[in-house]
This record gives sequence, C-alpha cells and structure tokens, in this order.
Amino acid sequence: MREITVLGLDAVLPGTVLAQDIISSQGKVLLAEGIELTARHIAQLRRWRIPSIEILSTGKKIADRNKFRVVYQHSVRIMNEAFETIRLFKTVPLDLLHELAHSHISSLINTHGIITHLKEIHRHCEYTFKHSVNVAIISGILGKWLGLPDTQLKELILAALMHDLGKAVIPLEILNKPGKLTDEEMAVVRSHSREGYQLLIKSKRISDDIKLGVLHHHERNDGSGYPLGLSDNQINYYAKIIAVVDTYDAMTAERVYRNRLTPFCAAETIEQQMFNKFDPEICLTFLNNVRDYLLYTKVMLSNGQVGEVVYLHGSSGTRPIVKLNDGSFLDLEKHKELSIVDVIGS
Repeated sequence: MREITVLGLDAVLPGTVLAQDIISSQGKVLLAEGIELTARHIAQLRRWRIPSIEILSTGKKIADRNKFRVVYQHSVRIMNEAFETIRLFKTVPLDLLHELAHSHISSLINTHGIITHLKEIHRHCEYTFKHSVNVAIISGILGKWLGLPDTQLKELILAALMHDLGKAVIPLEILNKPGKLTDEEMAVVRSHSREGYQLLIKSKRISDDIKLGVLHHHERNDGSGYPLGLSDNQINYYAKIIAVVDTYDAMTAERVYRNRLTPFCAAETIEQQMFNKFDPEICLTFLNNVRDYLLYTKVMLSNGQVGEVVYLHGSSGTRPIVKLNDGSFLDLEKHKELSIVDVIGS
C-alpha cells in the first residue's frame, strides 16, 4: 500500500513525487500521478493557485532510493564481471550485457529522482564500470526526453552500456595511471572505441547502429574527434547521444588524477560546445531537463561562500542566482569572477 502525504504547496520541493493527478476544472490532466516534480512544475502549480497536493511520503522515497542503490551496485558488479571476461578471454558476454541493459538499466531509468540519486553516489574506485552503467542510465533517460521509440531506446541503452568495452583490452597500468599520459599512452587509450567495435563486429545479435554507437562515441560534429575524424551526419545518432552523456558523466566523476567537477561546470562545457562539437538538439534537450535538478542545490562558491541556487538563467542555468547563507542574493551572471566549485547538498 502506498504511503501518501498531503502537503501545502509552500512545503513542496523539487524531487517530490505526485501521488494523484492534478485535474483542471475542464477535467484535463495537468500533471499526471507518479511524475517527479521539478521547479518548473511547482511554479506551474502556483500559477494554477493549487493550495496543496498529495505526494508519496518520505518513507516511500527512501525505499525507492535504497532500491536504486541495490540495483545500481548489482549492475556495477555485473559490468565488472563483463570487463574481466573480455580482459581474460577476448570475448564479449552478450547474454550478460543484454540482461543488464534490458532488465536492470531499464528499471533504473524509470526510478523516481534518478538524476538526484546518481548525484549522491561518489565515484572514485571502479570508475570504468560505474561510468559505463551511468552513461547507459543517463543515455536512456535522454533517449526518453528525445522521444525515441522503445526499440531504439533499448538499442541506445545497450550501445551506451558497451561504449567503453574496448578499455578492457588496454593495459591497466595505462588505464589507471594517476599522472599525465604520454602521447604514446594517449594513443593507446584512444584506441578503445575501435577496439570495442572490433570485439562486436562479428556478432549478428546486435545491430550495426549499436556497433557504430560504440565506434563513433568520440567523434565530433566539427570533425575533431576520433578514430575516423567523421563530422555531422556521418556520425551515428546513438553515438551523438552517448557523446554528450559521456562528457557530462566523465566531468562529474572523481578520477585518480583530479577531483570531480560540478554539474554546473559540466553543463557549461556542453553549452559551449553544442554548436561545434555536439548535436545542438541533443544538447538543448539534455540541458533543458537537467537544469531542473540543479535548482535548490546547496553550493560552495570560489570565494568560500555557501548558498542555495534559487534561479537559473537561460537553457542551462550554468551561472545562476544564489541565495547566500546571510540572506543576500548573488547573480553569477553579473559576477564573472566567481564560480561554483562544489555541490554540497540538495
């Protein structure tokens, strides 16, 4: 049985899950039961003068979060096993990866508050395995935002899950090197997209689009990517989606050679590159949706001050208005000398 709580609108925060449809006076469904409310939804509710709503209780949200963590950690273990199989036997365990993509990952992308849950998981060790799972999850979410039909969505998730399989054949001393790579070592790392494609090329169980998604995920629209230097329409569509998500997740993860960057920094990079490196439509769809998860996050600024993000400018909101702990407001669009250096809560 579901646990339902009635909340006044002033107490509703982003991430709250709606327990009952919001119906207009004409009988139209304005917001559907089960939707995770964003800052935009809450603003709409205020405009509609709705005083209170029914939400799933905190206990249910905690249960959802715990279930997510269990399935997520199991998915990472399966991905670890898949990489070990490839490293030892030079063969891809397709049955294992199909099950992971179509069962575990598909269930995770439908978890309420999925982006928030991912933000709460600090990743340092097992980077490659967790990165593969994260890219599959977020690519699936982005595919849904883009309106991909179910068949293509499943293919996208599998391609994203396998996008870094080629790293399984790269020597671990290069893959896990904490310092700067030499030019020769960088060339070996860059070979992973081609190596992944070679591992899959003979399989008749997966489509050419999935294989090209793996091969092309480091290609860029302006021709500056690798391994083939393709541009624009030459690049596989799945690969274009994976490229955006891969960049976002890689930047926001802990690495052996640097601390994680903030989602604001990652979003700003994608915004800066969306008209030359990436597909603009994919970037705008990603940024317009991810921005809702950045509102009301607690952040630390480069001058040491702490506050809460209360307003996002533009499509990405990379330089928002922050309400500082002393009650004053700081617009980062007007203070270019300052930046967000850490997200410390939500």
